[in-house]
Amino acid sequence: MPKRSAGMLPEPAARIVLMVIESDYPSADGGGAEAQVQTLARNLPAPFLPTIVAPRVPYGPQAVHERVDGIQVERIVYPHVPLLGGLILLLRLAVHVIARRREVAAIHCHIAHNMAAVCCGVGWLLGLPVVVKLTGMQELEQGILSQHRTLAVRLRRWLIKRATAIQAISRDLERALLAFGFAPERVHLIPNAIDTERFAPARAERGAIRERLGIEAGFVACFIGRLVPEKALDTLLDAWSAAIPREASAAIVIVGIGPLEADLRQQATALGIEHQVRFAGFVSAKPLLADYWRSCDIGVLPSAFEGLSNALLEAMASAVPMIASEVSGNVDLVEPGVSGWLFPPRDVPALRRCLESAFELSPAKRDRLGDAARQRALTTVGIDHVLGRLTALYDPAAERDARLCAG
Repeated sequence: MPKRSAGMLPEPAARIVLMVIESDYPSADGGGAEAQVQTLARNLPAPFLPTIVAPRVPYGPQAVHERVDGIQVERIVYPHVPLLGGLILLLRLAVHVIARRREVAAIHCHIAHNMAAVCCGVGWLLGLPVVVKLTGMQELEQGILSQHRTLAVRLRRWLIKRATAIQAISRDLERALLAFGFAPERVHLIPNAIDTERFAPARAERGAIRERLGIEAGFVACFIGRLVPEKALDTLLDAWSAAIPREASAAIVIVGIGPLEADLRQQATALGIEHQVRFAGFVSAKPLLADYWRSCDIGVLPSAFEGLSNALLEAMASAVPMIASEVSGNVDLVEPGVSGWLFPPRDVPALRRCLESAFELSPAKRDRLGDAARQRALTTVGIDHVLGRLTALYDPAAERDARLCAG
């Protein structure tokens, strides 16, 4: 073995970060938690190396070991039978973590549910850093912020309180964690991340992008997400029909799939706006998603509930002003009159007024709102900014050393 020359520092050894996700990966319908796992894993800096750990579910990919976009994915096999199958999955996850304990630097769980609870318990016993991220709906309905006082909820909450750090992606979730007795020093307000280079404005190319996407309208609004009840797209169609003249050269592009697509198509027809509503289907390729944002004048996020929407971050990074409901995450980032508009969730008249305001603004004024939105994204949710904070949690000792040196 050649000797290292004097003064040459050794290269840091690669350290594995297990990214644990309690769903299929990659996701068939483009879920937000799965998208964040992909964004973080693709950009994780050296010496950390990501490995994504997910259950092998019947509706997802079946390979136990494979590389997806150059990232190692390991799927845990378990029998798909009620109760027993779930217990075996959790047992095998614990064994998996224990077997890899010497090469793992940290565990980052992206949904605060059963798999996260097991990782917290094992990490606590082994002395491994465990970061648990709250996504929102899952934790409020079934997880650690649920009002149900069942044994399972209490046990899950007790275990996740043993995490090294809890990542709250919005101020609402941070407040909820503190109200449920989580230690303030373990709760960190760290938003979802966005690759601001991949999602960047391209106004000079807007016309060419619209032509390529087959969008023929002077004013274009865009929604990207799942077509599910919590996204409240019925209120968007109602408000659009009241705000935008039928004869206007305007279009709302809905990118995504979900169980409500047929109902939304019927609603658009009943409202007489089917000629202004385009259903673009599911898009997984990030460059194509970026083009949809670059093609539009405004983005719309009418959700009744959010944790922190990836679509919101993508739009803001792309310099698209957003019309968003006043719910968790949205209110942290959208500043009315500066970078977009806010309205009370499911308030059709208020959403109509926002749409009218956006439609009547000059392109130059909309661009100024978009510029402010991008600046906000760069300073708060840019990938480098977010990963800098997360990697400090992956290596608490290094963070303490850095603070001591700074002091």
